[in-house]
Formats: sequence, structure tokens, C-alpha cells
Amino acid sequence: MGPNLLFTTLLLASGVLILLIALYAWKYRTVPLAVHLAWLLTATAFYAVGYAFELASTTLPGMLFWSRFQYVGIPFIQTFWLLFVSAFTGYKRWLTKPVRGALFGVSGVTLFFHWTQSFHRFYYVNPRLDTEGAFPLLAFDKGLWYWVFQIYANAALLFCVVLLVGMIRRSSASQRRQVAIMLSGSVLPWIFYLVYVTGFGPRDVDLTPFGLALATPLFAWGVFRSKILDAAPIAHDSVFMSIRDGVVVVDTAGRIVDLNPAAELIFPLLSRESIGRALAEAIPDHPEIVAFLRAGASPEVEVKVELGEMRRHYVARQAPILTRRGHSIGHSIVLRDMTQQNLLKEKLQIQATIDDLTGACNRRYFFELGRRELVRSKRYGHALSMLILDLDKFKRVNDTWGHEAGDQVLQKAAETLRMGLRDSDVLGRHGGEEFAILLPETPPARAVEVADRLRRMLAQTEVTRPDGTPVGFTASFGIAGVDVVGDEDLADLVRAADRAMYVAKEEGRNCVRCSPALQAGRI
Repeated sequence: MGPNLLFTTLLLASGVLILLIALYAWKYRTVPLAVHLAWLLTATAFYAVGYAFELASTTLPGMLFWSRFQYVGIPFIQTFWLLFVSAFTGYKRWLTKPVRGALFGVSGVTLFFHWTQSFHRFYYVNPRLDTEGAFPLLAFDKGLWYWVFQIYANAALLFCVVLLVGMIRRSSASQRRQVAIMLSGSVLPWIFYLVYVTGFGPRDVDLTPFGLALATPLFAWGVFRSKILDAAPIAHDSVFMSIRDGVVVVDTAGRIVDLNPAAELIFPLLSRESIGRALAEAIPDHPEIVAFLRAGASPEVEVKVELGEMRRHYVARQAPILTRRGHSIGHSIVLRDMTQQNLLKEKLQIQATIDDLTGACNRRYFFELGRRELVRSKRYGHALSMLILDLDKFKRVNDTWGHEAGDQVLQKAAETLRMGLRDSDVLGRHGGEEFAILLPETPPARAVEVADRLRRMLAQTEVTRPDGTPVGFTASFGIAGVDVVGDEDLADLVRAADRAMYVAKEEGRNCVRCSPALQAGRI
């Protein structure tokens, strides 16, 4: 077997193998990473097969024809290699549309100059047959654009190597072997190319396609072995049916292999460009999702997303993605929008605890908080006081100006009381025009001072009717409390304060009266 026949056979066999791998990669064409790989393999196959037939040709027209055939793939190999490695290593953000256009522009111009080389001297100059060796070869001088393209090709390969080296440094031990395989696949054709251009290889034989023929299957094996593509088709079948929910699919190493448009709306940092990046790097503001995924025990986790001034609530659920043999190849994360449900829940909770008109605690919720505070005060031996107040002559307000004016007075009274209380104090609407106030860690003597201050604030407050008429109001206060909580019940405090409030009413209104047992520190 002559050397040209040997080279031709090796290249043809390699070309067929590369095409088969490309067809396998096309199975995963829903994943951009697989599309880049498939196009890379297809372009490499054109190069290998075309050069095989060029070596088998014995005439200059035949060699030029197969040279043009090769250039269907040659100018695009570096571009697709660059796209794939950038996506795989998670550094695809720099590949904006203008940058992609420039990369494919260089490839397209190279193809154009090669196919039209008979009309100019930009690429191959003076193509001819070289018959000095054991078999004829295509020889040529090199034009300006040939060297421009060589600079681009080498720069692209160097950039890919740098990206893969960087990924090895930040990868886990289980990932490094696969990335190292892919790195070898990137370096090998470069070595063959350098041997060819420096003249250390066989006479005028382009060794680059041989390097690609060896490296591309190795490169592809590293990709498929890492299983970064395997999770995507299964995910489309098993979880993408719930398309209204956000779906992110990750492999066993925690890298994103697919996501749907709803997920991009939930997380502004996510896009199709995020595929291939680690989930933790792609959404750094949400470590709870990464921790939830790694723990694998909890069926769901709540996720809060800030979108400007709006906060949305999601429930994230995860599910393993399994092969037909039951092997785990990744996880799907499904995010369901629970914002409306949470808002409704909060609204119902507010309705169940807050008085609609005044914004104070309703009677039921006030007593619930009061019992909690009573237990706490009893445990730690703290003081506790209760205030009951009633707006004076409130019926006259309703009778004179109507219930609308009465509502305004109740709202203004509640607002004024809140202004004069601490955050720890509890304000509740006791019923009608009565309010109840619980003062934690406040002895009766101090409660008298608080009640008198609130009484004066109310007396200085008024609401203005639409016709400009001011409506003032006052309140009568009753106080009951203990210096140290013992066996007292909350109802005891309320009854004692209520009795004291009626005493204040009887003694002229707009005043503060205490429970008779106040001096003893008991009710």
C-alpha cells in the first residue's frame, strides 16, 4: 500500500467515524451545546474526507475541486470549536451577536476568497502539482488572507485551551478527567498543525486533518462521558410539559444543561447563554436553591425573587432525571409562582387578625397575643398592665355628622394611639368605640403616665369634615396592672380595667382612673 493510499484510507475512515459521531450529537439538538458540537464534527468531516480525495487525485483540477470541498468545513472549524468550548466552560456571555457575526464573517470571507482564488491573489497563489515525491501533491504560494486566517485559527484554539485550563482549575475532582480529555482533544490538532507549518512533517502533506481525525473523537468522548448532554432530551419529555412553570435542568455536576423561557423570566441573569455554567455561578443571589439541590432531602424550598420594587414568591421542587436503566444523570428544578396564593394567604391572615376600619388588632387576635404575653411575663416575673379606653360621647358624633364622620374619628383615634405606643405594646379594638391596650413590662404606676399622655394626645386631635367643620373628641381610660404577674388571668385584667374606665366615665370623662387594687400591686 502506497503512502497516499494509506493516508487516504485513514482519512476516509476517520471522516466516516466523525460523521457518525455528528449524527449522534444531533440527537441532542435541543441543547445549544450539542448543536455546536454537531456542526464542529460536520465541518471536520468535510475537511478529512475532502483531503482524503485530494491525496487520491492525480490531476490539478481534481485536487482543486477537493480543496474547494474541504473549505466547506475548514473555515468554520475554529469558529464552532470556539462556540462550543465557550458554552461548555460557562464563558459564553462575551459571544454577543456582533461578536458571533464577526467570527462567522471571518469564516465566510475565508470561504469566499478560497473559492474565488482564480480571480485574485488573496488566498492561494499559483496552485500547481508537486510531483517530486512518491505521489503528487497540491502545492501553492500563500496570499495575505491565508495568513490572516491562520492567525485567527491559532488565536481561537489558544483561547479554547485557556478556557479549558481555567475550567480544570475550578472543577471538582470528578469533572477534571473529562475536561482534561477535552483539553487533549483541543491541543492535539494544534500540535499536528505546528509540525506541518514548520516543515518537520512529510513533504507538503497537511497533517492538520490527521490531528483532527484523532482529536475530534477524543474530544467528543470527553463531552459524552461528562453526560452534560444526556439530561436534556429526557428532561424535555418528563418536566417541560408544565411549561408555565420555570424549569432548570442540571447535570450531576450541578451544571445547567437546559432551561425554559419561564425560568429566564424568573431569573433575569439566566439565558440560553447560561447553559454549561454551574448553577451556583449562574444565579449567585439564590444560594438556597443550590443548597436545596445538594441536600436532596427536602421536597421543596421557598424562593423569593426581587424584580425592582416587586417581590415574587416561588416554590422550587426538584426531581431526579433517570436513564432507562435507572441511573441518575441530573435533576430538574421546577419553580411554581406562588405570589398570588401568598398574597391571598396574607390578606386572609390580615382579615382574621386585624380590624378593617382602624387597623388595630381585632378582639380575637388581641386576646391571643395577650395570653401569649401573660405567659411570658409570668415565666420571667415581669410587670404587665392593661388599658381600656372609650371615646366620650361617640354616639353624638354619629348622630350629628353621620356614621362616616364616626368612622373617621375611630380611624384617627387608632392612628393617634399607635403614635404614642411602643412597638412591643399591643393595640386592639375592644368593640364599638372602645380600644384595649396591653403594655408589657410596664408596672401600674408607669401605665398611669402612659394613659394620661395618650389621653392628652387624643384631646388635641380632631378630624375635619368635607365642609371644613372640625370634629374633636376625648376618651376615658381605665387601668389595671400588676408589678409581678402571678396567678392573674387576662380576663381579670380586662374586667378590672373596664370597671376603672366606667369610673372615669362617671367622674366626668376625659380622665384616667385605676383599678382599686392598684395600690397593692394586684387586681
